[in-house]
Amino acid sequence: MPYDFPITLKSIIDIFHFVNAIFEIFHFYYEVMNVTTIDRILQLRDEHHLTSKEVEISAGLANSSISQWKKGRGKPSLDSIVKLSHFFHVSSDYLLCLTDQKHGLVFEISLSEEEQLLLKGYRAARVPERFRVIQICMNALDQKKDEEELSGAG
Repeated sequence: MPYDFPITLKSIIDIFHFVNAIFEIFHFYYEVMNVTTIDRILQLRDEHHLTSKEVEISAGLANSSISQWKKGRGKPSLDSIVKLSHFFHVSSDYLLCLTDQKHGLVFEISLSEEEQLLLKGYRAARVPERFRVIQICMNALDQKKDEEELSGAG
């Protein structure tokens, strides 16, 4: 006989109750975590004065993802969590409600006051304004490259 203990109806029922209890714990954790994760996403969206559509486009999410999550018709994938954490400049741990601190390990970066102001303004801007800032920066980089090529050729 392959078993060292007798299998009784009571032991089968006990195992069933144990497995059911474990399932309930995981199910509860999964539901609470995702509801809270969606709440965090919506909170960040509102803090940045963005629409769901603007977040989806800017973060590279599928169309109507956020509204589907709000309706309970899906959950954010790991890829979506990563994209949203990059877009909102928060840690994935924060989005997943594993911490209440928005930023994980922060490295000291030396930025001038002007650079800090530009970054702060960029993060506070709506999507169309962000695109304008990027366009201005790209034009300045192109102009500098052209000037360098002319000075090197002359």
